[in-house]
Amino acid sequence: MFLSTGDPTARGTVQFHSMDNSTKLEENKLQQPDSWRYHTDVVAYDFNSQGYRCPEFDEVDWNNSVVLFGCSMALGTAVDQTEIFSTLLQDIIGVPVINLGCSASSILFSLINQTRLAENKYTPKAVINIWTYPNRVTQVIANEEIKHHGPWIPNYEFLDQDFYRVNSEDDHSMFMAREYIRMANVLWDDNIHIQCTYSEKISELGVHLYKLIDHGRDLTHPGQHTHKAVAEHLASLLQAQGLQK
Repeated sequence: MFLSTGDPTARGTVQFHSMDNSTKLEENKLQQPDSWRYHTDVVAYDFNSQGYRCPEFDEVDWNNSVVLFGCSMALGTAVDQTEIFSTLLQDIIGVPVINLGCSASSILFSLINQTRLAENKYTPKAVINIWTYPNRVTQVIANEEIKHHGPWIPNYEFLDQDFYRVNSEDDHSMFMAREYIRMANVLWDDNIHIQCTYSEKISELGVHLYKLIDHGRDLTHPGQHTHKAVAEHLASLLQAQGLQK
């Protein structure tokens, strides 16, 4: 039903993923004090067979779940499965929270997955969009194989430089972000729809901005305290909008 995450290594239970890798961990250990928790603490990622950090899709009761979309900030890169805000949110509200975050993905990637969910006539109890940064580009090649592109890729090696430059240029990317978000609002007009972001650019569109309180194991993505604050904030929004168990 959903697009492939584009990462064949994201299957089953693994200890590293994306930017949160073993090389980065060893580098971080050299920089951090002895009290740093990740000298000893392990991070576990539990991926389903499609590469998402959630149950197998045929096990999900979509109509009785909260479904969230986003990039690595939603996926919970660099924190354990028990510490992701989606796990914490589920514990608070007593409703399954299905995490469809995908590392390095674009706003368009999330929107396509949302339209596929709606196309299958599912109406979740609520939809949460953690909108990612506007300068992300989704490339689709044969058999819907996905490649995610952004400013982190040296020389944009997998994508024509002119194409990336045009699609990531501020005026264009912000226009497209605004339109994608408008489409999502139309799509979920009859649902509880919560929208937040870690991108200051996207917050300029009137979307609530989350700021990092701490960092996870890779020292880049949100840490456990940030995830806890996000979970509590989302729970308050959902409850204020009348979410029912």
